[in-house]
Amino acid sequence: MIFFFPADPKLHSRTDEVFLMAFLRARKHDVDKTYNLIKSFYEMKYKFPEFYRDCLPSERGYIYDMDFFAMLPTCDKLGRKVCILYPGKMDFSKISLEEAFQLGTSVFEIALLDPRLQISGAVCIIDMSDFTVYQQAKLATPKCAWQISNCIQEKIPLRVKAIHIVNQPFYFNALYAIFKPFLKQKLRRRVMVFGWEKIPLRVKAIHIVNQPFYFNALYAIFKPFLKQKLRRRI
Repeated sequence: MIFFFPADPKLHSRTDEVFLMAFLRARKHDVDKTYNLIKSFYEMKYKFPEFYRDCLPSERGYIYDMDFFAMLPTCDKLGRKVCILYPGKMDFSKISLEEAFQLGTSVFEIALLDPRLQISGAVCIIDMSDFTVYQQAKLATPKCAWQISNCIQEKIPLRVKAIHIVNQPFYFNALYAIFKPFLKQKLRRRVMVFGWEKIPLRVKAIHIVNQPFYFNALYAIFKPFLKQKLRRRI
């Protein structure tokens, strides 16, 4: 791999074995694809430094204190690393979207030095608990969706095996609609959404009592998402 680098004087890449193996394994040992991935990795960092600045706990511990991103120390039964994202814990009154992104890329750059992650890949669990409309407004932009999707698929040597989305609010579909056009078919098939509509529960009746004066307005928001059969049981 190292003999490729002198041919491109603009590419100032790390050349240690652990770093290069992360990219080589991500492209299934195809040298040409590996080299292109390394170039893309550094081009993205140079072009969008506001998203790829190092975010160290010793310098910006207040971001880590929000606990919106974690990588489990152990692997699942298939040997894959497990990372958990809690978007609802992102306090955008204290940090910017760019800072949240920096934490994620910094953690992944360190984690990718783990041979287990390089070989078996990772699964991501996105817990949408307490996710607000305000937070969605910050994330549901084409620029943000493109940055995240492009980073995961084309810029870092990460093999995403599955994305599990749980506890999503009823307005999650609007957010996913922004991201979906930027996802390749291969990754789309690996996105699994587990909402309340997936629970094997037979609702025979919903009784609402002592409703406040604004109940009709609230119900009007939920009604379009309810099937006719369930509407008749309210």
